Amino acid sequence: MTGLRSYRQLDLDIRPEDWDPIGDSLGDGVPEWARLFGPTISIAGLPMHVEAYAVKQDADGVQCAAVPQLQEYVDAVFALDDTAFQTAEINGRDYIIVAFPCGA
Repeated sequence: MTGLRSYRQLDLDIRPEDWDPIGDSLGDGVPEWARLFGPTISIAGLPMHVEAYAVKQDADGVQCAAVPQLQEYVDAVFALDDTAFQTAEINGRDYIIVAFPCGA
């Protein structure tokens, strides 16, 4: 392998009104604003769920979940790249956005 292809960025804008607050949908006491469900998107013909998890900076300046109940989700995302992620502001809060394949 001689290297990676040049990086191309494809932009997908999801409007604030296209996010649905799903907070406590799993019965875990998460505030509605802390977990958002976006529209289903398609990548290479594969339907993907899009979710957003609210994040903040802790006292040491480390990015973490805005509510403790979501820290496991945020840690799973961080494990993919072992770094803090860029955030998107949605309705005045910072979120990391993830997309994953829909169930069969």
